[in-house]
Amino acid sequence: MLRLHSATGMMPLTVFFALHLWINARATQGRRAYETWACALHSIPGRSVFETLFIAVPLVFHAVYGVLIALDRVPGYPDPPNAHPWSRSMERATGIGALLFVAFHVVAIRLPLLTGELVAEDLHPRLVDQLSTTNALGVPVAAVLYLLGLAATAYHLANGVSRFCLRAGMGDTPRARRVLSISCTLLGSVSFLVGANTVVYFATGASLLGGRGSPPSAVVIERRV
Repeated sequence: MLRLHSATGMMPLTVFFALHLWINARATQGRRAYETWACALHSIPGRSVFETLFIAVPLVFHAVYGVLIALDRVPGYPDPPNAHPWSRSMERATGIGALLFVAFHVVAIRLPLLTGELVAEDLHPRLVDQLSTTNALGVPVAAVLYLLGLAATAYHLANGVSRFCLRAGMGDTPRARRVLSISCTLLGSVSFLVGANTVVYFATGASLLGGRGSPPSAVVIERRV
């Protein structure tokens, strides 16, 4: 059951996270590039069935079982061999953060797409509006929350991959554990930087990873809430 829990988190979360990072990163090339990929994805025949069976269902199982683990409702839950002492605590904390982030994304974006309230062509201006809006102090609250959610999800994914590999016996030697640690650190870091670059671009029009591109929208949003 533990390996199933790890597998249902690692595989769909990896696919879901990587695909969204890739498509959203197209926004830094302009609205047309972003919408080309977004519309292509949403026009794939059978996409909804595939996402439901191979992404949503495994993620729901992983989330529910993970919450039970976090609440200590799974007796005898063991750590993988050779896992760092803080690995379990961080996995639980970032798992809750990732769950909240994914739930917010589903409510804010996925459900409106499913109901027809939102179409693929509306995604770019919706994200620009959402992430560039600031409060009375000039803080883009939604963008900050997105960055925190991205950090939690990237860490949870990288740490989860590491724990899965350790359970599969891929960390039996010090050298194997070093390679695994470096690989997972790179996975988490690159995932976060790619996502953070996109969030910053949507919020400010500036690229976090180098230079300043064209504004993410023809209309500069200066709304205050």
